[in-house]
Amino acid sequence: SGVWQVVRVSDGDTLKVRNGSQQETIRFCGIDAPELDQPLGKQSRDFLKRLVDRAGGRVRVQAVKRDRYDRLVGEVFVAAPTRDHPEQERLLDYEQVAAGMAYVYRRYVKECPNGDILSRGEAEAKRLKRGVWRDPQAVKPWDYRRLNR
Repeated sequence: SGVWQVVRVSDGDTLKVRNGSQQETIRFCGIDAPELDQPLGKQSRDFLKRLVDRAGGRVRVQAVKRDRYDRLVGEVFVAAPTRDHPEQERLLDYEQVAAGMAYVYRRYVKECPNGDILSRGEAEAKRLKRGVWRDPQAVKPWDYRRLNR
């Protein structure tokens, strides 16, 4: 865990971050965003970039594990202070699925401390046909990668 400076928003579920001389690639826990060359892929990345920029490019990562590509998998938070709650944070994993900019990654979501709220955010996005839910025929990113290997 700790606070990191975002160097680059790679796509809708991956960040490159730095803390001093330490660099990491962070893969969001429990979500899967469209690939950049899929419909909404670039919008998903740009939506995440706006959320990160609004927080001054600083994120807090709650690490869960390392994946097979040696990326740090974790939940990513930004400070979202209000007058009444100066310590308040927003979970970017949730923001992405609630906006329809990513899917809940069912295969892995159980590993995430806040996995249950990701599913609630996705249900709302689905009901309101936000983002990826506008097109019921949209290819899920995990299927897209499998088909394009």
